[in-house]
Amino acid sequence: MSSVVTLRLPPEYREIADVLDAVCTDDPPPEAMAQFKKWLDETPDLWALAGDITKVVQDKIVERLAGSEVIRLSLTKGMEVMRAEMGYEGVSQPERLLIDQVMLCWLRLQYVEWHYTQVTSESIPIARADYWERCLNTAQRRFLRACETLARVRKVIRRTPALQVNIGGQQVNVLGDVKREG
Repeated sequence: MSSVVTLRLPPEYREIADVLDAVCTDDPPPEAMAQFKKWLDETPDLWALAGDITKVVQDKIVERLAGSEVIRLSLTKGMEVMRAEMGYEGVSQPERLLIDQVMLCWLRLQYVEWHYTQVTSESIPIARADYWERCLNTAQRRFLRACETLARVRKVIRRTPALQVNIGGQQVNVLGDVKREG
């Protein structure tokens, strides 16, 4: 015996679901595309739900790495923890993009490390070993470069005052967003 669950969405959600269903086809209707574009203009962060390619790529790598649901959930949670430890929520958009890049490079490194370990656990031709050694070196370099870039950008951001005020002989530097109340 099977049962069918019917969701009763409020009308505003039903419209969203209908438009998303319509635009996610090979030949979307022009009126659905116009509505979706309007929503993107009105809500700029909406792009992240449907078009965050970094997230799509990360999910693909996790999917390939994970041999089980336990590993997939663990990797996903581990990435959330690492992202939070890097202060993802409290930083500027450029820093968020760099944190995303660090996470993507870390995932790729883990993927290559996994393959490298699998391949080199048996006797293999020198050319194949050399190929995987180069892949591993490249992944490590990319990861380290992403980390170094994030560190450099953070150093510049924290060193550069948003506002410098000289009062008499005293200089005051204010970091962060400076808002004028008026």
